[in-house]
Amino acid sequence: YGADIPVRLTAAAVKPSTLHLFNGLQATFVNEDSAVRNLVVDTARSDQAGCAALTMALQPGERKTTDVLPRFAACYFRDAQRPTETAFQGVVVTH
Repeated sequence: YGADIPVRLTAAAVKPSTLHLFNGLQATFVNEDSAVRNLVVDTARSDQAGCAALTMALQPGERKTTDVLPRFAACYFRDAQRPTETAFQGVVVTH
């Protein structure tokens, strides 16, 4: 299991903002920013409780893989420091 590609957290945005997982149920995030990044699950938009696996803190340069996400889910997340900025929001869709 593992992410098809990692989600990169930069000073300008989350890239890609939409990640489809076809071969596994875990997503990998990489903090490419010089600041600590805190991700939180957007519970109002996510459709399953297991999406909470997207909540994590990443130090500069750190790479983390989530716990197993639920199957057939849309798990939305956002940067806790910039919760309303769409460039810092995303979704992981499991198939």
